[in-house]
Parts: sequence; structure tokens; C-alpha cells
Amino acid sequence: MESIILQSTTKSTFVEEEVSPRSLVHFLESGNPQIKKASLALINALFIRANKRKKMSDDYQSKRIRVEVHKHILPNPHLSGDMKHQLYVLQSLLLNMLEERMSLPADENDQESVKNITELRNIAFHIDSDLQISTIQNSAKRQSYAKDYKKLGFQNTLKPIEDFTETPPGVLALDTMLYFAKTYCENYKKVVLENSCKDDEHDCPIAKVSIHLTKMLCDILDIGVSPSEENQRYHPMFFYT
Repeated sequence: MESIILQSTTKSTFVEEEVSPRSLVHFLESGNPQIKKASLALINALFIRANKRKKMSDDYQSKRIRVEVHKHILPNPHLSGDMKHQLYVLQSLLLNMLEERMSLPADENDQESVKNITELRNIAFHIDSDLQISTIQNSAKRQSYAKDYKKLGFQNTLKPIEDFTETPPGVLALDTMLYFAKTYCENYKKVVLENSCKDDEHDCPIAKVSIHLTKMLCDILDIGVSPSEENQRYHPMFFYT
């Protein structure tokens, strides 16, 4: 069935209509290693097929696949080479879903990106978001924000969105910053506070560092690179949720 998906245009459409990654996930719980491998290979084949047609659904973005891999495949210390390869392929395909954001430069006309940068400031300095929205267009206010954006580690303190114009990592770096700020709010505020108290020669600007780290990870994890046919290198931590 995996071969049909990858090689047959007509028959693969029929298989796609009848089989979804979500319907295959429970086979990863099987005690039979061959069934697990075949199921994961078919999930990957459906993923590749959907990616080529630019039709990605929630099936491929669901955490459940990673959860099941973590629970029912990774505990085995003696995985076969074929299974390791399928894990590598799945990892590559999921990471490559970030390629669009990685390749997208920030645009000052993109209200969502502007809002996200504003939220980074709001979280760090306990600013009321409703008040922020009412004053964001005021040029005098924007000048006063520059000091806060400097504390956050932006290079362009008057137009911090321009820090995200380089690709990679594009707006993916902004996504990672906002995720950290929202998910680990206290740690985020602690890093900002500690950095704002340091001398310039000892600073660790969180925005600048986040952008560089995201760029490094894009390179290390080969985001945007099609999976090879032989690689077996996967990162177990990627499947932790």
C-alpha cells in the first residue's frame, strides 16, 4: 500500500480517500514490530503525498502521532534499521511543516506579526494589552517603547519587526519567542529582567539570541530539506510532548 501511495497516481487517490493517518495511529500500539513499521511507513507515505499536493490537514499536525511513537515505539531499545529510518522520515516531514514560516520575512504591514511583537513587550513588562492597542499608533508612544524593546534585545528598537526580515529564520523566530513567552511566562520575564540589569558587555539579548538559535536549529534539523532514503538519525526528544 505504501508503494501505491508513492508511485500510482490513480490508485493512490482511492487509498487516500479510504485511509487516513488518524485511522492508522492505533496500529502503532501493536505488539508486532512489523505492523508498527508498516503503519508508520504508510503514515509517512500519506504525509509525502499530501505535502506534494499542498493539502495538509489536522491529521498530520496532530500530536497524537508523536504521542503514540513515544509511548509504543521509542521504549524498544532494539529498533530495526528500517524503523529508525521511518522515525527519521516522520521527524523530517513534521519539521518541514515549519519551512513556510522559516522562509517568510516579517512585514510591517502584517498586523499579526506586529501584534505578536507587542505581546512580547506586554508579557515582559506587565502592560495592559487593551491600553496598548489604543496607543500603538501614537508616534510619541512608539518612541518611548524603544527603551523596552532594547531591554528585550531587539536590534532595531524603533521598528523591532525588521529584526525578523532575514530568512531563515524569518517569522519562525518570532513564533518561537512568543511560544516561550506564553508557555514559560515566568522564565521569560526572569531572563528579560536579568538581562536588563547587566552591563552591555555582559548582556544576552533575548530577541537577538532567539533569532540566532532558531536559525541554527533550522540548519541543524535540516528544515526544508527532503528526507533522504537511507538516513536513520532521529531525535527521541522530538517525539516528547
